[in-house]
Amino acid sequence: MSGGAPRRIDRIRSTVGYYRSVAPHIERELTERPDRRFWIGLAEEHPDARVVEVGCGTGRVTTLLAPRVRRVAAVDLSPDMLRRARRKFPENGAVDLVRGDVLHLPLRRRFDLGVAANGVFSHLLRDGERLRALRQIRTCLRPGATILVDAFWLSRDRRSRCAPPEGDRRSRTLTGETGPLRMAERWLCDPDSARCRVTCRYRHPDGTTERAESVLRYWTGAEVRRLFSEAGLELTATWGDYERGGWSRDSKRLVIRARRPA
Repeated sequence: MSGGAPRRIDRIRSTVGYYRSVAPHIERELTERPDRRFWIGLAEEHPDARVVEVGCGTGRVTTLLAPRVRRVAAVDLSPDMLRRARRKFPENGAVDLVRGDVLHLPLRRRFDLGVAANGVFSHLLRDGERLRALRQIRTCLRPGATILVDAFWLSRDRRSRCAPPEGDRRSRTLTGETGPLRMAERWLCDPDSARCRVTCRYRHPDGTTERAESVLRYWTGAEVRRLFSEAGLELTATWGDYERGGWSRDSKRLVIRARRPA
């Protein structure tokens, strides 16, 4: 077995385990995420597109894309997330739900549009993994096709607040049919490696608690330029918000648009 194989197995186990823990709560966590209009607008710009969505999760963004494009192949590594996504789409509809790893996409069709909406690259902690993922997505795209990546990004201010030894602590109440759920997070980030250890604790109304932990890596501007170029993708825009405003290191978000050259 090569040295990369054990690392891949560890990454898959870690990612699947993390999403097994957060799957029951993640839709409530993302309810207020202000990206709904962005993805609807993107779909309306590509009404005849066949779309590949990597890291589809529970299908939150897929539900915005599917009614407005020709077809969506929605891929995710987590069986727990896909199980929840399947509840939203009829078996004979315009969505194909596929379990797969972004480093080994099990797709043969070429697509007109690629979407990575849920920070899927955050679980890829090494440059080589990110480069391979971009190349895998590129291979799935027809020449001239566009890819949109909603990247895991921390502004300079947020990085400062997440720095050791205390990190950034925050809490909020998530609402839902089962009653309020108290969520507490701790973010502890290393600026040298761009990696963050994120710990989430959930407290239910009956007092029971759950815990989930993961290591995530945020993007840097230099990394975006280098890896997209090495993957054979041409950057066409970097936005700092979902209104397509310009990006800077102080922006709260990083949305990347690129294309596979014709």
